[in-house]
Amino acid sequence: MLTEQKIPRGQDMAACAEGWREKGGDYVDVSAGTLEARVHGVRFARTGCKPLALIGLIALLAHDIQRKRGLTVCVVASFLLILNLGYWQETMETLAQVLFATLVCVVIGVPLGIVAAHKPMFYTMMRPVLDLMQTVPTFVYLIPTLTLFGLGVVPGLISTVVFAIAAPIRLTY
Repeated sequence: MLTEQKIPRGQDMAACAEGWREKGGDYVDVSAGTLEARVHGVRFARTGCKPLALIGLIALLAHDIQRKRGLTVCVVASFLLILNLGYWQETMETLAQVLFATLVCVVIGVPLGIVAAHKPMFYTMMRPVLDLMQTVPTFVYLIPTLTLFGLGVVPGLISTVVFAIAAPIRLTY
């Protein structure tokens, strides 16, 4: 009885999304192009290098950070397995996206955390938003970004940043 009459929210939401695209379409296209170019730049830096040279650099970095031979051997074996299975390109693309999302989170999150530490009222207002951003699954952020930006790297990057940016803000605070 209650479900017989549906509230027509679908048409309203479609009209709202269409209005966003009409009024802010140029801005969305420019920002999406900029973000995509930067991610592709990071990806090119990763894929432009020979795989074995990059595996060696990553192994040196892992050994320099942890000083454990077992970890270094595991890192080398893992990357050699990825290379052997033919997933090198996809792995480097994913790694580039994760590194870029991490950089964006740190660049935005650390200053916001510093401001929050100095302005308690700012943190009080921001805390429910941070709670919401960490509680809602990433796929929920992906739906509006897919509507605005279409398929590609940018919606995933934005959704990842929105989900993950609460951590550097809270850690800095």
